[in-house]
Amino acid sequence: MKHGSETKSKQNIDAFFDKILIILGLRKKKKHHRHHYTLFRPTAQASDAPAETHPNKSNRNRNRTFWDFLFQNQKKHRSPPKHQAATPEKNTPSSYHSKTKHSKEGWWSDFFSLFKSKRPKEKKRTRIAIGVEPQPEHRRHHKKKKRKWREWFKKYFRTIQEPLYNFLYFLNLRPVPYDPFLDHDRFTHEDTQIMRIQRYMVYAFNSIILYIIAYITAYLIYQLAVILTASFFDIDSVLYYYEVMFPIGNASPKWNQWNIITITLAGPLVSLLGGILWYRVLMRKARHPIMKLFYLWLSFHSFNMFFGAFVAGVITDQGFGYVANWLYMGIALKMLFSLIALGIMAYIGWRAARHVLATSNSPQRINRKNRPYFILNQTILPWLVGSAIMLWIKVPNKMPQHENIIVYDGIILGAMAFLSIAPLFNWKAKPFESKFSASRKKTGFVWAYLLAAIFLILLYRFGLERGLHFLIKISFSISLYR
Repeated sequence: MKHGSETKSKQNIDAFFDKILIILGLRKKKKHHRHHYTLFRPTAQASDAPAETHPNKSNRNRNRTFWDFLFQNQKKHRSPPKHQAATPEKNTPSSYHSKTKHSKEGWWSDFFSLFKSKRPKEKKRTRIAIGVEPQPEHRRHHKKKKRKWREWFKKYFRTIQEPLYNFLYFLNLRPVPYDPFLDHDRFTHEDTQIMRIQRYMVYAFNSIILYIIAYITAYLIYQLAVILTASFFDIDSVLYYYEVMFPIGNASPKWNQWNIITITLAGPLVSLLGGILWYRVLMRKARHPIMKLFYLWLSFHSFNMFFGAFVAGVITDQGFGYVANWLYMGIALKMLFSLIALGIMAYIGWRAARHVLATSNSPQRINRKNRPYFILNQTILPWLVGSAIMLWIKVPNKMPQHENIIVYDGIILGAMAFLSIAPLFNWKAKPFESKFSASRKKTGFVWAYLLAAIFLILLYRFGLERGLHFLIKISFSISLYR
């Protein structure tokens, strides 16, 4: 065994010096016959059968030394023998060595190539169309921006696709609602279907009528509180459909800081107390959805004539604004209280979502799909239409005592948006009455309320056109009789 190891080490040393002499050009390279070494065969490990070799030449591999394998890049790539089928090249050490190209500068380049990586470097290929000049850098950057915008739009459209298609179906602009899987079984249950706009017209029509009736009622309560409070200071009043006029004028000596604050604060304060009464007591006790909706609108208008009237008074210096002016509030304080008032209105509207949902007779209208459309027709659309009708009715037929009174009323009606739109954002709200009646009566047009609304509008507009003079004498004294 020792003799064999000594001869093997001697062969290795001789082969090493032979390789150095060949590189230095002092010895010619011996020509060998073609051999296919199974050591670097890609399929040697994959198959269990022994690889076929040339007859009587299989011992040549045993005489190969380590340096022969190390310096095998000096040899050209040789194809496999004819009797073996050619296999596709894989990322094996033999394929890397065979693909490397050697320079013809001299032996020193071959020597230093031993210390370089045998893995071939991939060159960056630039595709340039034949006959077309390459695009400048700013155009390439512009195309990248376009691609980014398209990808962003696709991602964003996926998020709004379902509500958009459902809204188009609601407006009769789409034959079917959104259905990603085209599963028609989902529409078999009635309570999960999307409802079209014509099926909401009954709710919108009834809500507009109740909105107008509730506004006229809340407005008359507001103005009657002002008139009654003024009578305590021996100041008579004239009620018009657009304002309360005081015959004594603005420069009368009867006016002072105390009675100005008291008279102008009486209307908003009574409206606030009335709003709490309508919202917390009467609306909760109402059984019929129509009466619930009426008390809901009445409470909204009453709250608006306190919080919204303060914002309108600060802007126009009318109505509730006299209280802020005679209390000598600064601009910063007025703005702070105005923001607080609008925030309170938005919170009340958000909390009132469960009462809005309770005014529906059917759970189909207040499910996840139909709830936005129900609130749109039950609160938002009536607010827009009803406010426009009331502003048109309240246009003065002559010069009012308070010049900006129509602007004051317009801002109050505009502030109603914080109460009517806020329920739309309370997605987790459940109806105030969790259990619906078993009968589920169909909601119809409230013709009786329509006749009452027409009569009330005519009485309000033409009955108060010339003014209703209130002269109330309140005498209160206590003394001993004789």
